[in-house]
Amino acid sequence: MHNNPDVIVIGAGVIGASVAWHLAALGARNVLVLERGQIGNGTSSQSSGILRTHYSVIENVALARRSWSAFKDFAAYVGDEDAAAGLVPCGYLIAAPEGPKLEPLR
Repeated sequence: MHNNPDVIVIGAGVIGASVAWHLAALGARNVLVLERGQIGNGTSSQSSGILRTHYSVIENVALARRSWSAFKDFAAYVGDEDAAAGLVPCGYLIAAPEGPKLEPLR
C-alpha cells in the first residue's frame, strides 16, 4: 500500500466504490478505500437496486439514462469482459392519488 494516497474514500458501498472507481478512471493514481466491514455489506446491502428512468426532475432522468446505458453493457463500461452487473430488466408501477400529483404521470 502506498503511504500517500491522492484520495481517500470512506466506505466501500455502492457510492464509495463508484466514487473510487470513477476517480481512478479519471486518472487518480493512488485511491485508498477504507471500509470497516465487508465491501457492500452496510447500507448498500439493503438497497432494492431499482434503476428507472421516469423522474419529474430532468437531471435525474438524464442520470438514469446514462446509468441504464452503463448497466446494459457493464463489461464494456468497466473495461472487463468478465464483469457483470446482474441487470434484470422488468417493469415497475407508480401509484398516485387523484389530483395534482397524478397529472405529471400521465
